[in-house]
Amino acid sequence: MSRAAEHDEHIDRLIDEMQRDEAAKMRDTIVEGRLSAFFVRDADLKVWLKAPTDVRARRIANREHISYEEALSAMKRRERSEVERYKKYYGINPNDLSAYDLVIDSSKFTAEEIASIIILASQHLQRRARDQ
Repeated sequence: MSRAAEHDEHIDRLIDEMQRDEAAKMRDTIVEGRLSAFFVRDADLKVWLKAPTDVRARRIANREHISYEEALSAMKRRERSEVERYKKYYGINPNDLSAYDLVIDSSKFTAEEIASIIILASQHLQRRARDQ
């Protein structure tokens, strides 16, 4: 998809606009995507899950049933492409995590622990909003 989007700006823009529009229609929903924090600006909680390069490449290799080297190369190529496109289309640096309220290193926690951290953060925000 990244390669196609490199040649057709409409692909990225359509996906991003659809995500923003769908999120605006819903309450109590989770939106996922590299640029979600930039397009769903009024989200109650913006979370970024990160992991070291080698961990991400290993996960991709396992999921796609390819070698680590293939996964690493494809991942780096995709990320370079995305950085270039997002800067060109929107002036956004997707590696700038300042738009996020919470950044979690997913290599340090299980999926269940990550969910617990996010739920706890959400509960704190809800409590604070209720008390104000």
